Amino acid sequence: MLRESREHCDHLVVGLNVRPVTKQIMQSVVERYTQLQAVKWVDEIVPYGTEEELIDLIHLYRVDIRFIGEDYRDKPFTGDQLENIEIFYNRRDHRFSSTGLKAHVKENYEKDNRE
Repeated sequence: MLRESREHCDHLVVGLNVRPVTKQIMQSVVERYTQLQAVKWVDEIVPYGTEEELIDLIHLYRVDIRFIGEDYRDKPFTGDQLENIEIFYNRRDHRFSSTGLKAHVKENYEKDNRE
């Protein structure tokens, strides 16, 4: 996703949600920040804690293109009502996902504890 996003902009700013409420996060904020720092396509990382802060950051950075997963197509998302911002839907046709990773870890944990 990040590489695909960077191919469509000059400077890629990645928002890092430090207080996600909808998903159980397996890694700390520091771990996720460090991983993003190591990605060559990421130019800047901006932590945010609320959806209101995300909107503020979109305005502050004068975002003209926003990248979100194609699973949000035809669904409401934070900032979908903002004008003059192109929305680019990243493909999700790969096998990499945190959901898949969690399922794999759980499956292996359960398997190891049955034996």
